[in-house]
Amino acid sequence: MSWSARTTLRALSLTLLLATVLVAVPIFAQTSDPSYGLNKTATEAKLNVSQNLNQVIGGIIKTTLSIAAILFMITILGAGQMWLASEGNEEKIEKARGIIFNAAVGFMITFGAYLGTDFILNAVFSAVGIGSK
Repeated sequence: MSWSARTTLRALSLTLLLATVLVAVPIFAQTSDPSYGLNKTATEAKLNVSQNLNQVIGGIIKTTLSIAAILFMITILGAGQMWLASEGNEEKIEKARGIIFNAAVGFMITFGAYLGTDFILNAVFSAVGIGSK
């Protein structure tokens, strides 16, 4: 058996093994009985199980925006390091400037979209009388 055939066979075997191990099998752990399954686990872990969907989605959005801000800072620091290490090479400096510009534009678009959506939803909710957030 040739080297490429062995490599392909190993890759296929590993893929099949991972597919069988990582496939999600439905487990019906959530029941109406509070002393069993997910409800019991959440209660014993002292988790707040009384959150509604709006609070969960708000938490996900806050986490996502936090990750976006961290990625922005890492990108800016990496581009700054590239600029400092360019040793006067104009191509490297232009590349670092481009990265900084693109990161800043992406940051502004992401948070601008969040602020716009938040403003519009608050205006609609207050006009309908639902209340803010």
